Amino acid sequence: MQVRPPEVSITNYRPGDEASYVIEIYNGEDESRTYAIEYRVSERRRPGYDAPPANAGQWVIMNPATVNIGPKQVGSTTVTLRIPVGTTVDVSQWEFRVYVVEVTGAAFEVEIGTRWLVRMA
Repeated sequence: MQVRPPEVSITNYRPGDEASYVIEIYNGEDESRTYAIEYRVSERRRPGYDAPPANAGQWVIMNPATVNIGPKQVGSTTVTLRIPVGTTVDVSQWEFRVYVVEVTGAAFEVEIGTRWLVRMA
């Protein structure tokens, strides 16, 4: 499995804005695979970036959250950051991860994360 892009940078973000990015997933296997798309907080962050606000997981929307991809094919999901208008965000720079996790067909669980860097306006 390959996942692109490895990193997303969102700058000058304000509550009420919407930032959407397509995540491409390549299934390099000879059989179809199903992948779950998950929001996660990482303990390892880029210097200068804080952990996301506690409720940030509610602001990150995956559509679809599960993707079935045929053999040697590319599938995609759209990940959107949408913080409601009027929300106070107490950190100016924060980071989270979006993981693609193989949920079928593997002898062991495979997962790859993309780093999301958010800079508030």
